[in-house]
Amino acid sequence: MNGFEATVWRVETAGRVLAVRLMRRGVPAREEVEALRLAARHHQPVPRIVATGAIAGCDFIVMSWCDGVTIGDLLVTGGDPEGLGKLLGAAQADLHRPIDESGSALCHLDFQPFNVRVRDGEVTGIVDWSNARIGDCRDDIAWTQVAFELAPALLPDLAADVHAVMTGWRGGYAEHRRLPDDTELSPFLAYAAARQLADWDERFREDTSLADVAAAARDIRDRWRG
Repeated sequence: MNGFEATVWRVETAGRVLAVRLMRRGVPAREEVEALRLAARHHQPVPRIVATGAIAGCDFIVMSWCDGVTIGDLLVTGGDPEGLGKLLGAAQADLHRPIDESGSALCHLDFQPFNVRVRDGEVTGIVDWSNARIGDCRDDIAWTQVAFELAPALLPDLAADVHAVMTGWRGGYAEHRRLPDDTELSPFLAYAAARQLADWDERFREDTSLADVAAAARDIRDRWRG
């Protein structure tokens, strides 16, 4: 599996199934490793770190492989969009339990259906922690909402399901933790859209096929920036 920051391989060895995450040259793994360890200490379903190191100038992380499939894959193959969205929202609400007296939470900042694995209706793994940090959970909620709003441009085949997934996500989150309304979230939504627009520009500047995604991100940014 290829991403911008890393490539991930599923490896079977000595009776174990592992994930080997090789970072792109110049992308350090240290912060992701720290985020995974912090999430594990707070009882989140994350891969267990087996080893870390570097090879040919690239950092790597060897982790346990999380069973199941991603919520995104289930949506693509016809899964119940509202039910899967509800599962996603409940998992994010649990992630946002305060971890200190200030009320700060662990923010994944790429919390979307293709980064949450499930099996038999249970979350088995939250993966790809390269953007994670401790902060205001509204940052994380806004990032996820903007990702949903960009989904029709990114994945046209799922456009018809996005509303149902978002409805489920909101409901699943609100069952476990207060979900801020859009008025409260507006500055966070504007910032999340601007950040995602900058990421897309950095990664895919030469790919004209993604012009619709960039245009959608600009529209979202401008709408919430007011």
